[in-house]
Parts: sequence; C-alpha cells; structure tokens
Amino acid sequence: MRCEKCGTQNPPNFTFCICCNAKLELPEENTNGYLVCSECGGYYELQEGENPEDFDSCECGGQLVFYWYKEEFME
Repeated sequence: MRCEKCGTQNPPNFTFCICCNAKLELPEENTNGYLVCSECGGYYELQEGENPEDFDSCECGGQLVFYWYKEEFME
C-alpha cells in the first residue's frame, strides 16, 4: 500500500508507514503479490501458499519481478 502522505510503498497489512509513520488505510484487495515479466509484460497473481521463489522465469523466458500491488506495475 502506498502512503498518501509520503508516497512510500509499504508491505501489505501494515498499519503505519515504514518511512513517515503515517496511519495507512488498508486496501480492500487482499493480495499475495504479483509476478511481472520484464520481457513480455505479462503478470501472474500469486495464490495462497505460493512464493515468488517458486517461479524461475516467465513462459517466454523473461525474468520475473515481484510487486505487492497491481498499481505498482500498471502505472
């Protein structure tokens, strides 16, 4: 979740910003994070019990990058 006060991206379910300690509004979306391919731009939402380390690369061979929120890579 991005802090509205300072703009810092915080891990999910944090109550206060890790940078400025402002109170965070918890997102309605509960997410396990997303893996985004650096080559083709495809993405996969991690399911309960899955970890980013469980995945080596995209089907196209590209490197996968982890993001907590969809807004981080859709901007």
